[in-house]
Amino acid sequence: MRMRVLAVTALLVLAGCTAPTTDTTGTPTADGDTSPPTETTTDAAPDGPLAYDGATLPYDGPRVLDRVERRRGLNATGPIHVREATIPPTGERDVPDRLFGIEPMGAVALGLKTNATVASGSVLGVTYAGPRIVLRENVARYPQELVFAHELTHALQYQYGFTAVRIATSGLLDTDRALAVRGVVEGDAQVTALRYRNRYLSNAPRPVIDLGAVTRERWQVALSTAYYHYGYEYVRTTTDTPAGRNAVLRAPPNTTRALLHPGVNDTKPALADPPRTSGLTPVRYDTVGELGIRLALRANGRAKSAAARAAFGWRNDRMTYYADADAVHWRTAWQNESEAAAFAAAWRGLLDARNATERGGLLAVPATDTTPRFYTAIHTTDDRVTVVSGTNESAVRSLAQESSSRSDSSSSSTSSSETSDSASFSASVTARSP
Repeated sequence: MRMRVLAVTALLVLAGCTAPTTDTTGTPTADGDTSPPTETTTDAAPDGPLAYDGATLPYDGPRVLDRVERRRGLNATGPIHVREATIPPTGERDVPDRLFGIEPMGAVALGLKTNATVASGSVLGVTYAGPRIVLRENVARYPQELVFAHELTHALQYQYGFTAVRIATSGLLDTDRALAVRGVVEGDAQVTALRYRNRYLSNAPRPVIDLGAVTRERWQVALSTAYYHYGYEYVRTTTDTPAGRNAVLRAPPNTTRALLHPGVNDTKPALADPPRTSGLTPVRYDTVGELGIRLALRANGRAKSAAARAAFGWRNDRMTYYADADAVHWRTAWQNESEAAAFAAAWRGLLDARNATERGGLLAVPATDTTPRFYTAIHTTDDRVTVVSGTNESAVRSLAQESSSRSDSSSSSTSSSETSDSASFSASVTARSP
């Protein structure tokens, strides 16, 4: 039975933040490993809606819940189990180059793969289905009471069964939709925690995650931080009432384009099927999205404003992974030809900045002490840009040749309908909080 986790609260953003399972939501962490403690099923006599499983909180828990309920406009519908745990940091380590729908070869294509080690951090809190909250003992950065307010918001989200929560914890979303849906789940919790802080703990740090520097070594944390940051901005700017936040959670944005630009029409144009031959068998697909592209550019040294401009015209993309081929095929669709050209130029600039050289029609990026050698081909047709990339030169060359023989009018396996399937509750979530 897979464990469903909603939110993991982290202390700092120093490395990758991945969910403990593919169906977890959470907060970015100072640690490359945000694995929360193992869920327990010990039952305790409820203290009202709260049931303490060995937790001894140095504040009035029921009062915190009452305050959160009033600020959130929702009342607990059943017991919320609470326990404390010692959650030690894991030290420096090389964080696996995968997150959401991005796998290691996709990380290569996005210029993100690295074997650099990064400093660890600590999880502050996590909310499991049930709901069950686990709080870290001896929290330093925030008063534990404030972390508790954030996690109680997630507990209420669970109890009311909002669509965004069910999607976010299903474990099946592509990168773009995972960032968008998790963003509003965490945005709601951050808005609630901030209002709690402003009223009751005004001397505490603001419990809102800011998006700081984006680096290749910490790209996983950058993506995790980003959905907290932009999710908060989305919720803050689109509604000022509990009812409005409920509406957002019932109908969350399907793309990061919609998360970044509230009210935009995020209907996705169709994309041609990826190459498929006897030697090239697609095995999985991902959508990187506007925010993912923006952050990949920033992680490779592009300025924040330049990265935002290059990603702005995004309308759709599909990254295809192949069996036994160390290469991916990434087809992108843009608002118009000029936006496509802007993205293609920015991506070529990314490779040039990493000392790429021409090699028989491909761009070869040399290896460094922490990054692999890889090869890339970029092809632009009208408002479509296709990037083929990988560590196997012959596989990249074969994919690029097959891709150039296809056009986006040949078929359409990806369209707007792919991102509107709320009935399946597809999703995957990571970790972070207040």
